[in-house]
Amino acid sequence: MEELVAPGTVRAMPEAVPDAAAITATSAGDTVTGVRARTRAGPAAVERLGISHEEVVRRLEQEGAAESEAARQDLPGVVTKSRDSKGVDGE
Repeated sequence: MEELVAPGTVRAMPEAVPDAAAITATSAGDTVTGVRARTRAGPAAVERLGISHEEVVRRLEQEGAAESEAARQDLPGVVTKSRDSKGVDGE
């Protein structure tokens, strides 16, 4: 989490996460500003190796969507199993 600290960034996480990080983490400060050139160089380097950046992105999106859908479908069973193991009545 510390690597994504920069002015004007938005976080989408429960309040407890940054609170815990503030206690245990050490911040290197703004690690985002000024790295645009390096991040843009990455896809070009991949392309020079003969790997399609577009194909990599497409595949990651497909695999991520499939994993997300599988997790969504598993969620009711996982919640039920957890609830049952703690002796909680779902009614």
